[in-house]
Amino acid sequence: MLMRRNDFKQLTSLYESVYVVSEANLADDKTLMAALDEALGEKGVTGNSPIEKWFKTQYLKWFKSPDGDDKKNVSQHQYAEGEPEWMSREGIVDFNGFSQSEKQKLSHMIDYFIALDDRELATIYKEPYGVIVNKVAEWDRRLAKKMEKSEISPLVEGTDFKVIRKTQDETGTPMKWVKLLTPAAFKFEGNSMGHCVGGYNPSKKGLDIISLYDEDNLPHVTIEIQNKEIRQIKGKQNAAPTSTYQPPCYEFVKYLVDRDGYKVTGDGDNIGMAHFESEYYFRDTQEWQDIFTNKIVPMQQRAFDEIKKRIKVIATEGYEYASSYMYNLLKEKRSIW
Repeated sequence: MLMRRNDFKQLTSLYESVYVVSEANLADDKTLMAALDEALGEKGVTGNSPIEKWFKTQYLKWFKSPDGDDKKNVSQHQYAEGEPEWMSREGIVDFNGFSQSEKQKLSHMIDYFIALDDRELATIYKEPYGVIVNKVAEWDRRLAKKMEKSEISPLVEGTDFKVIRKTQDETGTPMKWVKLLTPAAFKFEGNSMGHCVGGYNPSKKGLDIISLYDEDNLPHVTIEIQNKEIRQIKGKQNAAPTSTYQPPCYEFVKYLVDRDGYKVTGDGDNIGMAHFESEYYFRDTQEWQDIFTNKIVPMQQRAFDEIKKRIKVIATEGYEYASSYMYNLLKEKRSIW
């Protein structure tokens, strides 16, 4: 179906209107508050702390503003009988939970807050979202500079770390997976890798930081595990591990999943795993084949059938249905991938 330029502008305008968020048009912020509580709880932030106060004030203020709407996972609210009348108005939206990338961003932002001293924490509630985003970026740059200076390891095997598995990189060079044990090991890891592990607490219950060391005891990959959930798999400066270290990462994570029942809930895409709902899966397993065949393929077919119907409706009945069509198209895309 060919579309005139003016037609395309109208369709684009309708599409953009679906995702506009304002102070008054969020149907129910209980889901958003619960998602924030979950993100904070995963980092051990509970109670009426300055960090929680910032998220419940400044972050919510940003989320309920029109700024950065492309980063907010919202959809048109479907009015149900018995709800308040204002929820039936055009433009009311529902929060659909944080995407995986937004969860990672929030986690990193919380790490920045945890690294602050008490004096700085006492005043962060005044800082708008945009200011904090810039400060986190500057913090990342400082970590990167520290990384450049960490060329000699001061750590002692058996004291600061213990070897848990021998391996090798893509070229056959000997490597080893180690578990970090002391604040000094955590700090060296953060400085060497250019990320936030240096500010973590080694005594936190259920937390394990596993690192891929070379023969000089220098780190190249960091894995964060909390209560048998693999939450982060990072190369330097929070990037994915380079191709040289992909084989040992894949082998080690698969070893933990297959042998000890670990789950991968974050960064599985950094080692080529497939993502579905809230978990990652190895593509060469029967479990993933079953999910793909019995869940994803039928979901895709239903989505395509719905799209076909809506294309016909738009073509025959006009633009009043275009926003609904675009919303459902993108909603199905998010749910599948």
